[in-house]
Amino acid sequence: MEPEKWARRYWLATAASLLLAASAPVPALSAAYPSRPITLIVPFAAGSSTDSVVRPLAKKLAHLLHVQIIVLNRPGGNFAVASNVLKASPADGYTLLVATGSMLVQNYVLGKNVGYDPLRDFSFIGTIGIHPGILVARNNLPANDAHSLFAYARAHPGQLNFASGGVGSASHVMMEYVLSALHTDMVHVPMSGDNQAMLELAAGRVDVALTAAQVALPLVKAGRVKAMAVTTPERLAYLPNVPTFSQAGLLGVESVHPYGLAGLVGPAGMPLVDVQIIGKALRQIISSSEESITLRDRFHMEPYAKTSEEFRHLIQIQIRNWAEIAERMRASPRS
Repeated sequence: MEPEKWARRYWLATAASLLLAASAPVPALSAAYPSRPITLIVPFAAGSSTDSVVRPLAKKLAHLLHVQIIVLNRPGGNFAVASNVLKASPADGYTLLVATGSMLVQNYVLGKNVGYDPLRDFSFIGTIGIHPGILVARNNLPANDAHSLFAYARAHPGQLNFASGGVGSASHVMMEYVLSALHTDMVHVPMSGDNQAMLELAAGRVDVALTAAQVALPLVKAGRVKAMAVTTPERLAYLPNVPTFSQAGLLGVESVHPYGLAGLVGPAGMPLVDVQIIGKALRQIISSSEESITLRDRFHMEPYAKTSEEFRHLIQIQIRNWAEIAERMRASPRS
């Protein structure tokens, strides 16, 4: 065959195949995420401390993602109401939940019939912040710092008492961990909430308590109780003279911190790309100096911008540590 005829037939065949390919149906491309409003479930009532943190954050997130974010308050049922809404939602990234340490760790570990397994039923997206815990004491307690308090508690087991927000509360379990680490004992005085525990402490009717910063700080600043140690890895900017537990010689407390841990989760099976998009925007906001100042100054919350993997790993560690504490509590007659 002549080269010219061969070339002409080749190009005719190629053109025909291109026409056939062009006429074939083309699969529709999925819309870029997010392309419609996102519902953000808050498992607390409107006006609560968590709700107050989330609403301005949701506005900033909406601005970065160029979509509307609808905040939906679903309190009640020991987090069951909110978690059931999330579990019943499609794993398409358009229904998210603000989850706390109480929801993901304490209630689950302490067997409060939550109806979910956090590691199985949720997609972890990213963290927002942590409310530090503060160990506080009555003003007329002889010990004036953490070192002397720990030394006295070790030397006089059972002579001091501690108040908590109730049996099985975060303030109860945290003190059990501290006492275990100190190898000593105190009498547990359960109250109907951490606020009542702090009032009893300020009145001098109990010796010590370990509670969230937003509960303790007003009384600390008013000089009605004294701060002894904080649960964070580093000292708090607004309590620069108060050491961390590690600095006071008690290691490991920061690995059990439960107070006010907040982060975003979605239903199990959420697409990884959607998790990454939301997570990246969330970290950008939390890492900003403006948001850090707002969280610390207004809510006494430490910014905590972690990835999906880091968030999930943190909860795995927390569940393990709290399970160990819960086991010790079951073996302790004072609990």
